[in-house]
Amino acid sequence: MKVTIYTLENPIDNSIFYVGRTILPLKSRLKAHIKEIYDGAKSIKRDIITNILDKKLTPIIEELEIIECKSVSDDIYCNKIELYWMNQLKSWGFNICNVNGNIRPTNTNNGLIKKYKLK
Repeated sequence: MKVTIYTLENPIDNSIFYVGRTILPLKSRLKAHIKEIYDGAKSIKRDIITNILDKKLTPIIEELEIIECKSVSDDIYCNKIELYWMNQLKSWGFNICNVNGNIRPTNTNNGLIKKYKLK
């Protein structure tokens, strides 16, 4: 399967505020992010999206990279690439709002869970 690493950008100030990964088409993933704001949970990402929508605008979703993912080791690699982009964009001055820089845990072959963190 192909995994797309992507960003969400605020069209108000052209700032990138989120890095994610998906196997969905980007338009579908963006719709899912927008739908999430109505689930009652609070997050900086949801607040930014709500602010954008309140101004009758839509967040911009952009592809950073596509990775072919066929195995657990590829999934681990995808996590590392997602984390790389979080760190890279943060180093360029973007305020990336992923939850404390955490990205999803990955099951490894020996059953352990690895969790990666934003530096």
